[in-house]
Amino acid sequence: MRLEEIHIEKVPSVPQILLELLRLCHKSVVDFAELAKVIEQEPMICAKTLQTANTVFYRQWSEVTNIHRLLVVLGLDTVKQIALTSAVHQFFSK
Repeated sequence: MRLEEIHIEKVPSVPQILLELLRLCHKSVVDFAELAKVIEQEPMICAKTLQTANTVFYRQWSEVTNIHRLLVVLGLDTVKQIALTSAVHQFFSK
């Protein structure tokens, strides 16, 4: 199997980490360092976040090598959308 044939959306998330991410996204004040720590534990969410950051819209910034900085660049709304979409997709794909 080649790397191009791997579909990241089919890799399941760890439910506890996904729930923690959703909980953090719904807090009134979000600590991006805490959010980055949770996302770094979940390969699928991390990959989706990197995939989003590599789109043309976000590529206008210089190369981002730190997940915390990447989350700040993407913004909380985008991170929430990634988390919610992943949770819904995983729930209904079973």
